[in-house]
Amino acid sequence: MERILLITAVALAYDYNALMIEWKPTVCKTMNCIPGYLSTDFNIHGLWPNNWDGTYPQYCANETFSITAQTEALLNIYWESDVGPSLSFWEHEWSKHGTCVSPAVSCNTYFNTTVSLFLTRNPLNALSVFGIVPSNTKIYTTSQFVGSFSKTVLITCQRVSNTYFLDTVQFCYDKSFNWISCVGTQTSCGTSGFLLPLAS
Repeated sequence: MERILLITAVALAYDYNALMIEWKPTVCKTMNCIPGYLSTDFNIHGLWPNNWDGTYPQYCANETFSITAQTEALLNIYWESDVGPSLSFWEHEWSKHGTCVSPAVSCNTYFNTTVSLFLTRNPLNALSVFGIVPSNTKIYTTSQFVGSFSKTVLITCQRVSNTYFLDTVQFCYDKSFNWISCVGTQTSCGTSGFLLPLAS
């Protein structure tokens, strides 16, 4: 009973859920990705209970990592690890973030819900409607990129030499997983814009 109360007390303290996705080609420009990870697409990094002030709950309960074979097959497509075994990555995300989701959900539900949110947003398709497509030469501005979504998202970039590359996109959800606008300051993606690079 004490464990259940602890989950509720900690989890209720946060403001929203952040769906973090990463642009694979940029990730692999800044680190040595494992074979099979790189493609011209987004990858889920995690679903994180968060507060608007930047703080967040973590490791809220000692709940076992357990997913079905069907869920694992989905994660192998949409939620890959860039540097090591995917299973260890998923276990970390569940232990650190998934156990803090409120209302509390099972491990399997946490991962399926996250994949469902990602597929519903379908970011590459949403961006293409506004002419934003992966390219090694076409520059996009933060306002142009963010304006392609009906609610505010937060983006980050990586600077390699003098060029900025899109790194992450954050979508925000309330505790019922309704899409809401994110609150916060956009990080620097270059005064002249950034690239959404192709895999190479």
